[in-house]
Amino acid sequence: MPDRRYVSEHTHFMQELLANRPELVAQQRQARLTWWDRRETPAEREALERARVRQTGYVYYNNP
Repeated sequence: MPDRRYVSEHTHFMQELLANRPELVAQQRQARLTWWDRRETPAEREALERARVRQTGYVYYNNP
């Protein structure tokens, strides 16, 4: 039966880091909002669609 009290070095490091610097959680959330949890504007969506490059069925085979 595994020892349930075991804490890996990484888990221990993260617990200690977040205990010493609780503002990191808020900074992480803000950074995530900046890059991932935001909606694209219609202009951004249109620009992305125009920039899209059509991909062939097998990308490693060079046939025009």
